[in-house]
Amino acid sequence: METYIRTGIITEFSALALPIGTMKETNEIPIEEFVNKLVDNPASFNLNITDGEYNWTLKPEIMEKELMPFLEQYYCNMIGNRYILDKYCQEILLFLDSNPTHSKINTYAIENNNPVFKEDAISMYNVTIGSNQVPFLVNTILLSEEGKVSYEEISEHVDFFQQSLRNNHKESPLGGCLIIDID
Repeated sequence: METYIRTGIITEFSALALPIGTMKETNEIPIEEFVNKLVDNPASFNLNITDGEYNWTLKPEIMEKELMPFLEQYYCNMIGNRYILDKYCQEILLFLDSNPTHSKINTYAIENNNPVFKEDAISMYNVTIGSNQVPFLVNTILLSEEGKVSYEEISEHVDFFQQSLRNNHKESPLGGCLIIDID
């Protein structure tokens, strides 16, 4: 069985209504604390509450303004200066150089199947604080993927590496949206 390690940017996440409603009724832990464990920068997201369901989406202006400088730094950190020669990196950077709208960026991620910038499958993440747990559905844009990883988490290594990656990119509002997933 192949296991893949993937790095992406969280673009949207939502919490299922039932656990949140239950938590609000018992006044245990506010949903914001769970959100702060999922992303480092909740202020980079718009919150929409509909029928008791909470949905956060990355602010379009952040994606439009910050994505290109973020990716240049990410690619440089990930593959070094060779990213300048990588056709897939150059393809997305050339596209971003045209100042596309948020909608066009999303369309590119869906339709172009660029391996260094493409829409990823929706995943479920359980965020735990104490004995309380909230499941989140998370949408990401995939930035990198490696295969054939042998993985058994004994400690909190994935969380440590994810936080290290976020700290490395903390100057960007997109840095706090980075997520590492092993599937």
